Amino acid sequence: LLAYPVPVICLYFVQSPAKGFSLYLIGDVVHWQNPVDGLTVPDSQVADWDFYKTHFEAISGYSLYAPSRYRTNGLEDKFLADVEAHWRSWTSHISAHGLRFVPFVMPGYDDRRLHGSSRPILGRDGGRFYNCQWAMAQSFMDSNVPHVGLTSFNEWHEGTEIEPSRQYGALYLDITREFTHGRESAQQTSRACGKISRRSGAVE
Repeated sequence: LLAYPVPVICLYFVQSPAKGFSLYLIGDVVHWQNPVDGLTVPDSQVADWDFYKTHFEAISGYSLYAPSRYRTNGLEDKFLADVEAHWRSWTSHISAHGLRFVPFVMPGYDDRRLHGSSRPILGRDGGRFYNCQWAMAQSFMDSNVPHVGLTSFNEWHEGTEIEPSRQYGALYLDITREFTHGRESAQQTSRACGKISRRSGAVE
């Protein structure tokens, strides 16, 4: 993957930048902290715009799954609406600081094998959750650098994999292909998911 035309590197939960390389660096810094006053939640970093501007071309959030915010199952629509509103609050500040935003998508989240059966999940709902994440991400893509991150191809331990499986077949690769190729079925999904997020309280 290239941009302008140097290799693109996304640094996960970044603490310090790479130095001495000509790279298009994307920092994983968007968690549930407030981009204005720096208020944060556990396991998130305080927003540091001077740091971001100095070291990155773009910033992103690899995953906004947070069991402290979503304590029960069945909150997928609320999660999508909250993420959309949070992205909007961040992107206005990102552009004001001369940076770009790269949205991430994921098909769901389920790490109960790691943390026990009481752990809340984000259900896949037969691909609907992933479809709606893609539809939302497209409206946040930068037209000059139209990148979307993916969480994940094969992180099976967190239940975010889109790799073909016995359970899902190639469903998630097919959905990815629909959106990356701009097909009509993806456009129809975008319109349907827009209605869902508005009912759930997302900022228009």
